[in-house]
Amino acid sequence: MLNLSVTGTAHGQQLNAQFTQGDVVAWAFTGTNNGTAINLTGSTIKITIGFPQPLFLSTATSGITITNAADGQFSVNLDSTTTAGFTPGAYNYDLWIESQVYPPIETQYITGTIFVNQSITEVP
Repeated sequence: MLNLSVTGTAHGQQLNAQFTQGDVVAWAFTGTNNGTAINLTGSTIKITIGFPQPLFLSTATSGITITNAADGQFSVNLDSTTTAGFTPGAYNYDLWIESQVYPPIETQYITGTIFVNQSITEVP
């Protein structure tokens, strides 16, 4: 499993990552704003990865889990079957947080590039 733990991720930060086809990917994040954890209670988190056919993950559907809302902790997870299907290359992504204040505020929180490496061993 490829783990990426990001602590103190600030609003507007650019973060690049990489993995190899067939990896199990688990990225753990702690969202902060000016050093204070963002309370994610009731929030929706979304990520779009710009593969040739974009991949959309969300807390409302699948792939993103809020692990500790009060402390701003969440994870993005990709299984080996999903990552095995990615063509090697560099792909832009963005991650958004929609808070449930009134009116709801949707903020682009992190952007970056994901680098997918080709697997040397054939991926099942």
